[in-house]
Amino acid sequence: MVNADPITAILLERLEHARVFAAIDAAKLDFLQEILTSQGLKFDPLYLDEIDAPSVASGPHLVDISGIGDLQKIQAIIGDSASCVWWIWPDEPDAYDAIYRHLRGLNMVEIPAGRFDGEQPGARTGYEAVLFRHADPEALNGVLEVLDTGQVARLFGPALALVARTPNANDPRLFEKPEDLPLPTRGMLRIASLEQYDAIAESRSTTLRARIAGALYDLEMDQHGLDADETFEDLAVIAESTGAQIGLESERAFILWAFCGAVAGTGALYSRDLLSFFTGHDETPDDVVEGIVAGFAQLDQSAFESIIAQEFD
Repeated sequence: MVNADPITAILLERLEHARVFAAIDAAKLDFLQEILTSQGLKFDPLYLDEIDAPSVASGPHLVDISGIGDLQKIQAIIGDSASCVWWIWPDEPDAYDAIYRHLRGLNMVEIPAGRFDGEQPGARTGYEAVLFRHADPEALNGVLEVLDTGQVARLFGPALALVARTPNANDPRLFEKPEDLPLPTRGMLRIASLEQYDAIAESRSTTLRARIAGALYDLEMDQHGLDADETFEDLAVIAESTGAQIGLESERAFILWAFCGAVAGTGALYSRDLLSFFTGHDETPDDVVEGIVAGFAQLDQSAFESIIAQEFD
């Protein structure tokens, strides 16, 4: 059973001569810390002072893999979700502490100033630091595709390889550390050019839009809220754009935001009344979207329970 999974097969082979660690994105798995604790797995959150304390539990977590038993537990926890990046690390006595320091150093990356806020190129010079969700395999895939050798060296550090599940669960990606890399630089990983950043952003947008539309089709949503010539693909574009403007972060939140558009019409995603819910709240925008969708429960409890219980990963 274990060997039938291609990622497990890769990791078991590597466990014979190296250490294996899991970096899991808790934003895609509810109650991750409680589940890891109940399974007796050693773990540590990787976001600490980078974000507000209440959000630490929804960030990436490093999990130690001491053998096949731990590997099986992690695979059962993440299932087919795109929520984990596996790190192959040299077998050394302080491997856990070493990779913990390394991944903590990847929590923030530098990008051209102003691009995260959608400013026009050249509006500001220099660089600014933003969070990097390196435990999200889709985010990591998009970044790895555009890095130069120096950036790859900084990303890998001492790691021997990375393994990430793609949207197609039967097609894992194994990123072997290239040979003859330069020595990694100190400091944050820097996305040096506008072209690099825009290529990463476009890759993320394309993936996110496809997953939003796919989730709506999987849920067999009624399209009565859409205009006659609109599709879920059109709604996904609008939800991705407007969702980014109001500060949504998780894929789940973007899908719930699109659900609002499917029920109330795409025009609702531009509604000042609806957008006003996102001001003056102590909750995160992702939590506010959950609350808005919860309001639909008063109209159709069974439909709401279906959408809110759906795993979107």
